[in-house]
Amino acid sequence: LEISDCCNIESLLISVENLVSCTYQGNQIGLPFKKVPNLSELTLGGAFCESFVYEPNKHSSYSTQLSKLVLNLHTAVRLHSFICQSQQSLTDIFIARFLSFQSALGEIVPRDLPQLYALKRLELSIVSRVGRSLLFLTSLIKASPQLQEFKIKVNIRRHMPFPEVTAVEANVFEHENLKVIEMVGYCGCASEDEFIVSICKIAATSLETVIIDTDCDYYRDVPNFKQLLIMYKPRDGKVPIMKGVKTGTVDPIEPTENGNLNPFDAKKHAEKLISSFRSLEIKKIVR
Repeated sequence: LEISDCCNIESLLISVENLVSCTYQGNQIGLPFKKVPNLSELTLGGAFCESFVYEPNKHSSYSTQLSKLVLNLHTAVRLHSFICQSQQSLTDIFIARFLSFQSALGEIVPRDLPQLYALKRLELSIVSRVGRSLLFLTSLIKASPQLQEFKIKVNIRRHMPFPEVTAVEANVFEHENLKVIEMVGYCGCASEDEFIVSICKIAATSLETVIIDTDCDYYRDVPNFKQLLIMYKPRDGKVPIMKGVKTGTVDPIEPTENGNLNPFDAKKHAEKLISSFRSLEIKKIVR
């Protein structure tokens, strides 16, 4: 069953005993899942997806049985853009709901996380700004004690990121079952490195494979070279890691698009990062 981008839906009730897989991407409409004892694979997007993360108690009746969960948190941004072009009143409602989520969070990790006891695979597609901490998302890993595979796709944008969590605020825990970590959209910034290293430490006893995919839209969508300069500075506090950069000019060795660095450098950073993992038993893939 799939219901996506149906913005005029006001109410929905799903009661199907043999339903195994479901996709719902749209507005928050209360709790649509009433009797779904066999539901094991769920894909969520839009405001309802944010409710699943930020208001987990509302979804506890079915979240505990899921074995695969896909959270498209970036679709809330797409939905917001659509609403802005349609009705201002709906825009106000959406913004008010988002701000209420932020207020409830207090910019820290929510205490009542969704309990995903049966979850084996978790996929996240998120929107973030370059350099913004991703540690907030480790909370979902903590809430999934049986998790074996974790994949995250990062979409670089300038607006509506999830709450920022510092290393001090982030949960410190160990995960004994996580085997595969995959990041897609890696652009080489320090916050991505921090996130990957953090998860590797969390799953130190069980981790088997780390995959970093450098197919990143940042180099295509952001024409401001200064942002790239800032992106690399926090890595070690030294001179930005760039080729052929001189004061006031940009002369990169590798081909660029719109004057920016391209994924070639991001791939080099990923290879350097992944080579720093000491365990010889971990399979390391950069593409």
